[in-house]
Amino acid sequence: MYIDLRRIAHIPLIAVLAYFASGAELFVFQATSIPPLWAQIVGLGLMIAWIGATAVATNGRALIVSRPIAAVFVALILYAFVTALSFTYSVQNEIVVETLIARIKAIVFIIVVSLILLDANFRARFTLAAAALAVFGSILAVVDFIEPTFSTVPGRGAGFYLNSNEAAMILVALGLIGSMRLKVVPAYVLWTIISVGVLATFSRTGWLLLFLALLAITVEGRLGGGRARYFFLAAVGSLLAGLLAAYLSGDLYTWINTSSLAEYLDPNTLARLGARGVALDDYSATERADVFWYGLEHFLKSPFIGWGVGYGNVWQEAVNTHNMPLALAVDIGLIGPLFYFGFFTVLIIGNRGLIRFLSIILVVGGMSSHNQLEFIADALIIAFAIASMNDFSRKNAAPARQTNFKAPNFGPAT
Repeated sequence: MYIDLRRIAHIPLIAVLAYFASGAELFVFQATSIPPLWAQIVGLGLMIAWIGATAVATNGRALIVSRPIAAVFVALILYAFVTALSFTYSVQNEIVVETLIARIKAIVFIIVVSLILLDANFRARFTLAAAALAVFGSILAVVDFIEPTFSTVPGRGAGFYLNSNEAAMILVALGLIGSMRLKVVPAYVLWTIISVGVLATFSRTGWLLLFLALLAITVEGRLGGGRARYFFLAAVGSLLAGLLAAYLSGDLYTWINTSSLAEYLDPNTLARLGARGVALDDYSATERADVFWYGLEHFLKSPFIGWGVGYGNVWQEAVNTHNMPLALAVDIGLIGPLFYFGFFTVLIIGNRGLIRFLSIILVVGGMSSHNQLEFIADALIIAFAIASMNDFSRKNAAPARQTNFKAPNFGPAT
């Protein structure tokens, strides 16, 4: 009986990636105080060992990357260098050191995981793990909403990701990756579950990302070719719009607070349903506007070198910019947003289909998060988009430069 040892070897490696993509390391740290760094070191060690073994077994052929990927790697290394250099003129307190370590770790993970995911067969198997993680994370988000357990903001589901905005973006991203291998019926089931999970996060950016993702899979034919896919998109879009309107007006709180569902929800959860109506939204919007303009003002005071890595975490405002390119601009100057938008432009141009939409969603998500280039779960999603560029580059290479590389069929489901 023939046993594919390589396929068996994929299992523990996929388990490692799934662990980090699930956000479990954050939950473990919260529950046990064991620093995520230890698991990250072990995980990186296993992945680097795999890369080394692959290089030896294939004489390095399996690790040959396309020019766009090589350019992305160079940009990441330069970004790491500039970030480390900016530490020399930063505040250099404990928070800044943690920020520096988090950003360098994320870069290392992006590059290492990208090299592993160059194997199209391995990447295809990871898509199935992504679909399972999206379902698992969505269920946790709903449970977390009803019975606050993990979230740093009780009343908003987050699951293992702890941050509800982060949870919403990762669930949508995992859903897009998972959809690549699913047929029509499983895709409907997957996105129905994800939609409920994202709704439970009460992340308005997450709701926008969910709608964009549903639009993407509809356009790409992942929900079939009939009219039903547009009804599904319209139904979810209308539900999101209706919930947002009810949330801002306070009607959602009134409806649920006077229903039998209220007995299953705690006061914090009920308050997050919009007890203060538009006033709550005004506070959130005001805070985001304040830190945005405060960040822009500081960037203009030092537009070329910034104020040093992590400055937005130690300044006078209570929170950072809630915006990734602006956070980079404040920290390392103009090169920050140039790197950010240039980096994702390469991913968008270098990919097709759902991965192109995934890259766009990552950019949109970065407009309301200043931690995107620090969370390991985000790093894995970015790495998937980077590795996927290899397939497109090889398919469009001149015949003389083509290899025997065979990518899995990610065509529209039937």
